[in-house]
Amino acid sequence: MRKFFILMIIATLALGLFLTGCENITEPEDAKWSVMAIAGPEGKEDSHIVTVMWIGPMGDYVEPTTLELKIGGETVALSAWGDFWTGGTNLTPGNAYYFQLIVDGETVVNTRQTIVYNADGTFPLTFNPAQSAYIYWTLEASNQSQTASAYAFDPDDPYDDEVADVDLAASVREYTFPANVVQDHGDGSLYSLEITQMNHKYVDNVMVATAQSDWQDYGDAKIDRFSPARLANYVRRLTERALSR
Repeated sequence: MRKFFILMIIATLALGLFLTGCENITEPEDAKWSVMAIAGPEGKEDSHIVTVMWIGPMGDYVEPTTLELKIGGETVALSAWGDFWTGGTNLTPGNAYYFQLIVDGETVVNTRQTIVYNADGTFPLTFNPAQSAYIYWTLEASNQSQTASAYAFDPDDPYDDEVADVDLAASVREYTFPANVVQDHGDGSLYSLEITQMNHKYVDNVMVATAQSDWQDYGDAKIDRFSPARLANYVRRLTERALSR
């Protein structure tokens, strides 16, 4: 009887490994959808903003009749903005959750992804594009990838923002932006320095990712980074960088 139970345990473990190994990992260039959980601003009811975006060829896009996302078995309420959906939920950094995207009643992906650990950055008090700028940050543990970014914002159109990105090794905890990393746009300009964390993978032609950014803005005006237009631009930019890795 004891041998029987031992064999049952071994068989169960083997089945689990088999099912994990059967996950359909696909190539970045074949990705059709992006599903991303992004650490949101502090003080909000939900710890993370959740997004779904079509990233395949626009000629292949068919507007879904229904689109549903479950994280950890819980349905996330989504609002549509063109081919971009957003919602919110509470997630714990370092924990892994199943992300299940259901489009027109069909599950297109159901895979586990780990929520990134949040970077806590220290930035210079002032920023002059003509001079170098040093930042450093702390992390509870390393994530899959991280990117240092400098922005010169267009306050009217996020698609006209000037952005300079540099991918860093996962173990790095400091970076110096070189002088003239972005252009000096004169008085009244808005700038930002940022460090971004990301975990991502491609399963069944879907990029499933988690991300977090810490930043410091420079200038008198405020930029709403979580407006639909800027959030969509942020997700698309992170997606494009992930696809190129």
